[in-house]
Amino acid sequence: MQRIVILFLSLFSVYGQASCNISSDALKAEYTITTVANEGDKVLSKVKLILWRKGQQVAHQYPDTQIVEGWDFINKKMIKPTRYFEKHQRAIEYQPGEAVHGKKETDWSARHQLIAEKLKQSMSLKNTTKQACEVLEHYVLNNAHNHLKLDWLSSSHLIKGFVVKGKHKTQLWTLDKVSYDAKQVSQFFKTLLDYDTTDYADIGDDHTDPFLNNMVNLGFIEHGASGFYHAEGDSHGHKH
Repeated sequence: MQRIVILFLSLFSVYGQASCNISSDALKAEYTITTVANEGDKVLSKVKLILWRKGQQVAHQYPDTQIVEGWDFINKKMIKPTRYFEKHQRAIEYQPGEAVHGKKETDWSARHQLIAEKLKQSMSLKNTTKQACEVLEHYVLNNAHNHLKLDWLSSSHLIKGFVVKGKHKTQLWTLDKVSYDAKQVSQFFKTLLDYDTTDYADIGDDHTDPFLNNMVNLGFIEHGASGFYHAEGDSHGHKH
């Protein structure tokens, strides 16, 4: 297990940055999230995740399933979730503050940076290093659930590397690439905005829509897939 962790930590340095003009408000960050069994080093899963940010908009794109989880921060108070299905160019939107599968969105930081700020602040800062135009902060935390190690890009508010070792398995987050191309980011969110959108409250009113019926039957309407970490240090998983 130690060999795999060392391998992934060495990969944390592989990410792109065009210039020192860093802005955390508009970016595209590509991650690989790998889950490995602690015994035998068997790879249990590997998920690609792309984090998009534009001001008060955030999206988590999962290329393997062609599903995008999106959130808007309304007046810096309420979070409005929307789920996008790229293959169908359709979207299901929820009202700000509306519970999705029994849970209301209350922590913007967890969506915006993939790890809750409260959790990050509970970790111990061991040291900092300068890397190109960024300050790289190194954190650790041992709690009842997991052993965590975080490499954090402070200017971009991004996870660069994250190792979460539980009792039976270890999850490793690797930042593969980051881009600050504002035009590309704007185009991505514009594309999502053009999707045919249905309000979640209206889904049951139309039984003739094959897309909606299929999504309900498959459970995609209720179940999300975001892999962010909340304040207790547990992942919300990937459930597509």
